[in-house]
Amino acid sequence: MTEGLTVTVQNYNTFNELDKSLFARYYLGYPYCLEKVSSFLLEPESLKQAIAEIKELGLESYLVTPPIMQSDDFNLLEKLIEEAVECGLDGVEVNDVGMLDFIKKWPSLKISAGHFINIYHSSAAKEYERDGVTTIIPNSELTLDELTEISGQVESDTEIVVYGNLALGFAYDCLLKNAYQSECQQQCNKPHILVKNGFRMRSIGRANVTAADFCLLEQVEKLKNIKSCFWRLEMYQDSAQKINKVANIFKNCMNGEEASKYLKELEGLADYGLCNGWFFGKTGHDYVASKQEVKS
Repeated sequence: MTEGLTVTVQNYNTFNELDKSLFARYYLGYPYCLEKVSSFLLEPESLKQAIAEIKELGLESYLVTPPIMQSDDFNLLEKLIEEAVECGLDGVEVNDVGMLDFIKKWPSLKISAGHFINIYHSSAAKEYERDGVTTIIPNSELTLDELTEISGQVESDTEIVVYGNLALGFAYDCLLKNAYQSECQQQCNKPHILVKNGFRMRSIGRANVTAADFCLLEQVEKLKNIKSCFWRLEMYQDSAQKINKVANIFKNCMNGEEASKYLKELEGLADYGLCNGWFFGKTGHDYVASKQEVKS
């Protein structure tokens, strides 16, 4: 059962150019860094404007919070959330366990447990559910069988990442800033690709993400069997034009069109190819096509 597409958006410029008919829920912000220029986390007026527009459309807005935070970060977020709630914010994506109790200051907010929380099995999902979480986002390294098992054991919504660049590791210090021995110059906007034995990662400063685009388009029919499922586009680094194209393709396939007719187009959008290996219990950088017989 599919509830619709969700999307991650780091700033208002990208949000403003999105086709709003494509998404059921918006995740606003940037979890990787609190110094990212123009991020919703640093632009409260832009955040409030986006929330108001989403509310007018009858859709949901969630604020994305970082996976590693220090005391001063909580102070920044408290003020931001307070203002956002007044504008109609629906929920918060929690990526740090310490945020769970913090968010309960605002009883009206729904809580989404982001994939940095690292939910790998239904026991963990149930524990977070008991603590007030209303949407479970399992870790993206899980197989189809594991995702199906988690969704079948919880009452809350399950949200599955179906496309994007997935996080492989995270640190509070910015590796790019340290490498350039300077103040932040937004080096994370440029493609810093790490290659070893054919495997590519992209450094975005405080995190490494898959250079290849994680893609489950050919697995649409399998994904439809996951209970109470939103499908998520994890596309913080991408333009609105690319996000719209990918969302349109997924929408078409959700409505019954063949995924194979769109695969070449997605390959053309992915600068470093496609991957989906985790979904089949293989290494993450593999791409397993639908014609390959692989047991998940």
